[in-house]
Amino acid sequence: MSKQMSILKLKGKMDGISFYQKNGEYVARKASGPSRERIFRDPKFERTRENLSGFTGMSLGGAVYAIRRWQSRVSIGVSIYFFCQSNKRV
Repeated sequence: MSKQMSILKLKGKMDGISFYQKNGEYVARKASGPSRERIFRDPKFERTRENLSGFTGMSLGGAVYAIRRWQSRVSIGVSIYFFCQSNKRV
């Protein structure tokens, strides 16, 4: 594995090279693993696609729950504000 010797320390993939930190040192290696296109088109990755769709559904469900919870807090706050405004004495 190659070590990064520059001032800039990179993390991620670029042009087929993967940059990451390992044991406190920044290293670079040839990126490996299947491409996105292969995962979504190759019949060998059907089980992987099934798992991805399951995770997508769960994350969307969590997002909907969080939005609904936020909306209920906001609507309660707005209701209290208007209730207090309507009960002010002139």
